Amino acid sequence: MTARPDYTTTRRRARIATADYVERYVDLPRVLGYCEQCPIYGQVWSCPPFEFDPLTIWTSYDWLEIDAVQIEFSTQERAVQRSPLEMQTIVRRAIDREKRMAARRHRHRARSHRQALVLSAGACELCDPCTRTQGEPCKHPDLMQYSIEALGGDVVATVEELCGFEVKWSEGVQLPQAVLVVTGLLSRDIEATVF
Repeated sequence: MTARPDYTTTRRRARIATADYVERYVDLPRVLGYCEQCPIYGQVWSCPPFEFDPLTIWTSYDWLEIDAVQIEFSTQERAVQRSPLEMQTIVRRAIDREKRMAARRHRHRARSHRQALVLSAGACELCDPCTRTQGEPCKHPDLMQYSIEALGGDVVATVEELCGFEVKWSEGVQLPQAVLVVTGLLSRDIEATVF
């Protein structure tokens, strides 16, 4: 467990063969149906709809390393009365901080693999606004990162079954007890490595 100024984190990792992951956790019609309800659907290059079948990405790699970080807000922080906007800002700040640290870990790990692809938590945020909204190609296709869910992966089942975290939903009237940042690294290396 790691303490931050306003929250603590617990990190758990799992490794699974991509063929097993696809069989157990990828459900393109259902998960991409949730994506269609998102306000940024079709607005950034890392989000569907795609001009390719997301299964081609999964089948291009042998292993998925999952890195799940649970952000837990203290009882004292949760007891403070805040507006919905203030709560969203606090949660977003914590998620963004953990997302950046996870991205650094994965980029470092990717260098030790023959071929690897970093999977982000949520949409790519490299460019603001994304060039997709202007009908232009991605400016940084080598840096852009898809999320597990954008490729049809069921993140809730993934973290509950593979990482042992319980997903808890907020009622929106106080800070949530916990939120999760789930990232991953797809790799071609056959041999298992410790991460």
